[in-house]
Amino acid sequence: MVRKGLGMRRTAAAGEVLFEFAIIADTHLGPTDGISPAPWKTNSLANARAKAVISDINSRKPAFVVHLGDMVHPVPAHPDHTTAAKRFHEIFAALEAPLHLVPGNHDIGDKPAIWNPAPLINEQFLNLYQANFGAQFYAFDHDGIHFVVVNDNLFNTGFPLEEEQWRWLEQALKGHKRTFLFTHYPLYLLNEQEDEHAENIAEPGRSRLLDLVRRNNVEAVFTAHVHNFFYDADAGTEYYVAPSVAAVRHDYAELFSVAPAEEFGRNDLGKVGYFWVEVRSRGHVAHFLRIPGNVEGMPGAAPLLHGKTITNSRLGIDLRYVWAQPLCVPITGALDEFGRKWVRNDYLLAAIWEMGAGWLRVPMEDIASAEARARMLVLRRSGLRFTVFCFEVPSGRLLDILAAAADCYDRLEIVLPGSPTANSLAQVRGVRSTTGKPVYLSKLRTSAEHAQKTGRYAHFIDCGFHLDDIPLINRLGDMRGAVDGLVFRTNVGERPGALASAIRASIPDMGICLSVRMFGPDPASHHGTQEQTAGLVCDALEAAYASAGPFDIVLDTVIDVDRGYFPRCGLLDRRYNHTKVSRALIETHRKLVARQPAS
Repeated sequence: MVRKGLGMRRTAAAGEVLFEFAIIADTHLGPTDGISPAPWKTNSLANARAKAVISDINSRKPAFVVHLGDMVHPVPAHPDHTTAAKRFHEIFAALEAPLHLVPGNHDIGDKPAIWNPAPLINEQFLNLYQANFGAQFYAFDHDGIHFVVVNDNLFNTGFPLEEEQWRWLEQALKGHKRTFLFTHYPLYLLNEQEDEHAENIAEPGRSRLLDLVRRNNVEAVFTAHVHNFFYDADAGTEYYVAPSVAAVRHDYAELFSVAPAEEFGRNDLGKVGYFWVEVRSRGHVAHFLRIPGNVEGMPGAAPLLHGKTITNSRLGIDLRYVWAQPLCVPITGALDEFGRKWVRNDYLLAAIWEMGAGWLRVPMEDIASAEARARMLVLRRSGLRFTVFCFEVPSGRLLDILAAAADCYDRLEIVLPGSPTANSLAQVRGVRSTTGKPVYLSKLRTSAEHAQKTGRYAHFIDCGFHLDDIPLINRLGDMRGAVDGLVFRTNVGERPGALASAIRASIPDMGICLSVRMFGPDPASHHGTQEQTAGLVCDALEAAYASAGPFDIVLDTVIDVDRGYFPRCGLLDRRYNHTKVSRALIETHRKLVARQPAS
């Protein structure tokens, strides 16, 4: 997919919060509380979960709420549809903010595809929607911001009302400084060239809408339908696919290399939630608030973290797992029987935002991949910064790639096979001049350098300087003219706080990145409990914010490792849901950010 005008343009939000609003989606309410109108047990919880979310939203006092469609589960052809719509209004009467509704396919009929399993949108369903829910497309304003609601179920129908909506939309999007657009179906999940499937808008409607969005500089497009979270950005627009309030589409459990959660993944509570949107004087922030089936465990009034608003986050994360490459949702025999769906697993991104991470560390292979570079551009839009690391001083083709991809990353980390020398520093100086990027040095460490006397041997490769290397670093006086910082690494059993203090005392005038080793010395046994790991990462983060000058940390394990070498706890479980480790980190980071002076 060609990205138009991304470059260095970033959507980091700034200035005061003008107002906040909530976005909910796919409540799939049934006509009777506690009874599932579908084969899944989880659907029997939909009404109760909607009530819990309404309670949480009320406590946050939004300016308004937007529902992105599929208000009810029975489709318009079902005899219980109107009864379910009545129950929807009864439940949402408790909402203490204005409510704006977007038509979903369960509310107005499926989009016009002959293979769709439910009855398609038609004149009878259009009239029924009008009677049950009101206007199908409309616009409203709040504090000078323009909001547009579209019935995308109409696209490609050929109905007279479709062209009427297109004419109206042309005018509704014109002449506004800032506009947010709401639809039910996503325009796409992976890229705009993808084939039609059950989860996207088909051509030619997709391209026509994308053209309008680009020509009118729409700030954000919020969509739903998929019951899973996805994110993309193009030119001046960010595209969000919202999670469901009720249940997860369980075919997407294939995104995770672990058995699905309850009811084949449908009741994966780490993925049920809604968006809380801060509209700022410049830009916006969409927070993914996960709900555990009720309001217990919700973030409450605590400040919410996001890379857009933490301008100098000192938290970095090592992206060891696939993060940019597409994954396949197999043919299911339900909504899609005739083709594959390709998507990215954006739950890692959601967690990164929630933890307030500012730095992401990726290998040279990623900057060499056109696909990963495109994704790096997108994520830099949301305030995230990238460190690209490589082994030995890059030259030739690799150096050309780094120079050409300057818009994609923010820092280069070079791992040297030995201690720095005058010759290697001269080479590093040349790389910094060619790329125009800050360069941090690191040092290779292997099991060959740490001969064990136990009679047992295990292979390992590690990198980063240690306290023992400081005398050598200080003897190389010209290092500060060649590099901008150094990467240190904790050893097993070291407390990052004490190590950080010693490093900064010895090297006061260079940038420091402290890589925090979260695994143990034995590759054959699991290392550490969640509580121990939480203590380690929180200690490291506190040390980073306490340190003077440029100082950040990178946590080397984002996802639990339960296979391969050095099994250990990560920040998240293997379904990319939060654990005690990430929850503790988030709480600590909130407190640290709150203490920082306003930028």
